[in-house]
Amino acid sequence: MEYKIEDIDKLIDEWIDFQYKMKKAKSNEEEDEIEMYDVELMDCILEKNPKLGISIILKILEKDKRGELYPILAADLLEDLLSLHGNFIIDDIQKLAEKNLKFKKLLGGVWQGEMSKDLYAKIINIAGGETARW
Repeated sequence: MEYKIEDIDKLIDEWIDFQYKMKKAKSNEEEDEIEMYDVELMDCILEKNPKLGISIILKILEKDKRGELYPILAADLLEDLLSLHGNFIIDDIQKLAEKNLKFKKLLGGVWQGEMSKDLYAKIINIAGGETARW
């Protein structure tokens, strides 16, 4: 499946906007009022196109200048991506972490989730050996 750049950019902006609004919500009622991003599209990308999934995660990291979304990004999109494709993209993940310290830090915030113990140990090792719980 092909995706238009403007659709991906819109999805990224909607995801970021949604997460900031959820952080600010003071009640379940406020959360229910927040307009949702296209969850199905995001899930489809993570499931079927891991390289694009990595690109989306990197763009969110780039846009989140203050690092406020690290915990959500790590335990949501990145964890899902690694649970689905970690064994197949581990080399790419390692190369990215070597070049991108923000991404390396993000890896430390991933929970094991559906990953095997071996894969999770590799991820934490790539992250520098420690988990980050913000």
